[in-house]
Amino acid sequence: MRILWEALARDWDRYAPAMHSVIRCQHTRHGDSSRQIPSLLAHMLMSLPWVPSIVRGTLATSKPGVVWRVTRDTPSGVAERVAVLDPQLDSSQSAALIAALDLVDAARPKPVDLIDLLTSLEGELNESNTDEGRRPMHLAARWAMRSLNDAIQPGTSYGSVPLLARHRGETVFASDPLVSADPLLAETWEPVFPILDADKDLRTLHRALGLTTLEDVVETRPKAIGVRADAKGNVDRWLAEVKPFLAATAIDSTPSREEDVLRGLTRHETIVCDELVLDYEFEEIVRSRQEAVCHIATRTEQHGNTRQRIGTAYLELDQHTGMPHWYVVGPQIASYLGVPPLGDAFGLLLSATPSD
Repeated sequence: MRILWEALARDWDRYAPAMHSVIRCQHTRHGDSSRQIPSLLAHMLMSLPWVPSIVRGTLATSKPGVVWRVTRDTPSGVAERVAVLDPQLDSSQSAALIAALDLVDAARPKPVDLIDLLTSLEGELNESNTDEGRRPMHLAARWAMRSLNDAIQPGTSYGSVPLLARHRGETVFASDPLVSADPLLAETWEPVFPILDADKDLRTLHRALGLTTLEDVVETRPKAIGVRADAKGNVDRWLAEVKPFLAATAIDSTPSREEDVLRGLTRHETIVCDELVLDYEFEEIVRSRQEAVCHIATRTEQHGNTRQRIGTAYLELDQHTGMPHWYVVGPQIASYLGVPPLGDAFGLLLSATPSD
């Protein structure tokens, strides 16, 4: 098969025209009724398992449609689970043949190739019973979902796609997992519904597959226990000192949101307490979490002819420092202002000293 591949690759410009046949209707009233169709050569090359490949470290022959050209950036967990073109045959001379056979290019995989990979990973899930054995599969699935997010064509329907998720402490594949960027929110609902286990910014994937985002559908009711009016003054003064730095960082990163950032920081109030409890409600199910140390609730108020969005930050005090848990508060303020990538930077600024 290597010899056949090399012969085809060397003289592909001569063989390429034979990939098509022409049929003609002899009926005189049909005029020019020539139709081009795939030839017998094309049918044999595209449908038979003849391409030299490596499957899980073993030499094999595979159908062209399932053979991958891997790159140095392809995760090992992916390369170990697909049919890989024999590296000796992946040369510049073979480029035209590779294109004609429509091999899978790992640098630019098509959605259908990635969906097939996820489907095969779903089938593999039950074969391994240890976390260590499943880790390469997890990494391969996350890479496939990230690549699918980048490859999706807007407006195209992809049907049911198995996606990596967590449910009741176990790894599962689900076609309609819920999505959440909030770790506490995801952890709260994971015992009840599958939660997508993937990168947090796959918005194209979420929209294309119609996934539900928990932040959009869950009603959150904060309960402040032991309100600390005595500590509120210190917290508000510290926030007032840090806000200019938060604003400067956000505006420097996203200049187009300058007015929104300034309005958000101005229309912001605090409730300081010893303990914070969050009640989450979704589909008539209520779950309470005492682990929360911060929550920003928003409401809209009418002022004259304008409607203003007001944010109320519920802040639980750290028993050791007497101040809120700033590293948790930072990402929530960043999300409230519409600049979530700056969450870590906001946490650093809020927890820094004046000299810092």
